[in-house]
Amino acid sequence: AFTPCVFPMIPILTGLIVGQGSKVSSKQAFMLSLTYVVSMAFAYSMLGIIVALSGANIQASLQSPLVIYTFAALFIILSLGMLGAFSIEMPSKVKNFLIIKSNEAKAGNYFGVGIMGILSALIVGPCVTAPLIGALIYIASSGDILLGGLALFAMGIGMGTPLLVLGTSASKLMTKIGVYLPLINKLFGVLFLVVAVWLLERVTSIQVSALLWTLLALVTVYMLLNSKDIAMNMRLRTLTSLILSFYIILQIVGININNHFNPSVSFIEVKQNIQFKTVFESEKLFQEIKNSEKYTMVDLYADWCVACKELEKYTFTDSNVSEILTTLNLVKFDITKTSEGSSKFLKDFKLFGPPVIMFFDNNGNELRQSRIVGFVDSEQFIQKYNQINKRLSKINSNKSL
Repeated sequence: AFTPCVFPMIPILTGLIVGQGSKVSSKQAFMLSLTYVVSMAFAYSMLGIIVALSGANIQASLQSPLVIYTFAALFIILSLGMLGAFSIEMPSKVKNFLIIKSNEAKAGNYFGVGIMGILSALIVGPCVTAPLIGALIYIASSGDILLGGLALFAMGIGMGTPLLVLGTSASKLMTKIGVYLPLINKLFGVLFLVVAVWLLERVTSIQVSALLWTLLALVTVYMLLNSKDIAMNMRLRTLTSLILSFYIILQIVGININNHFNPSVSFIEVKQNIQFKTVFESEKLFQEIKNSEKYTMVDLYADWCVACKELEKYTFTDSNVSEILTTLNLVKFDITKTSEGSSKFLKDFKLFGPPVIMFFDNNGNELRQSRIVGFVDSEQFIQKYNQINKRLSKINSNKSL
């Protein structure tokens, strides 16, 4: 529930609740939140069953650049609407019909919230974690689709529980904000832009991503200095604008002087102590494995995989982890663009997508029990590698004998 994949859903859901207006009761907010969470859980359940039945990497298809650009554009449009750039309205006939039905139902736009919940599950939360992998493998191997689907549904509900709490609280806040409503709308407008930039980080270079964060800060400064309808102390506006302006300057300087950095803080250089050889086809992968006298660690990677980038940023850059990695032949298998070879690799090794860390001997045989699925921090990686190292020592001892 508290992984980076779920965090972007918080501004989405709370923004949807706030968008219903100030008259939304706690009960309505809870039902809208429940609709969102159940829709999200249902999507995970259906996705798991479909993937297990078809054997196709559907998540990768949904994470194609075209889909991500489209979804990011949707959030930008919604954001501009909340920031007051324009008014998003339906045709009058459709609007009047929906108003009548909404008044009859007295329950808000459940259908729209449900659709957003499904889209969020498929596109905003794409990480392939160990529990999801386990559930999918269980469905594929046991054939018990019903139990497997229910397991994934339960996982979705668990992920969405904090969203239920936050979504329900949003309505209580609505009764108190009063004059602050324009400020709240603009706040959620900025949060929608944050989600859009977060999505675009997956398909753009770190330089472009850093410029997007800079542009976001610039938009926020402009809003603070030019919006007259938000109830915010001028001194606080000025101070916030100065801080963001300083951030903008640092970002621009960082982009021009650093080569490796996290896009949101380009002025902090990330040292590259290790280097992976990047391959895009399975044939080249096994060629690199067999050409090395060392054991090979394969990092199954894709540009749309957030957890893959977290491994690069937080785990592989750790000094103790870097020391371990220098003893291995490091290969990154980039499957961002799905090919026949990468699809066959996933099928042969019963994988549903990245992030996965695999270890091979120089004959191309995987050390199956050493496989790491999902994100692990530096401490977990070291613990896992120590277990792997014991197995390698046994294997080498047997070879010596």
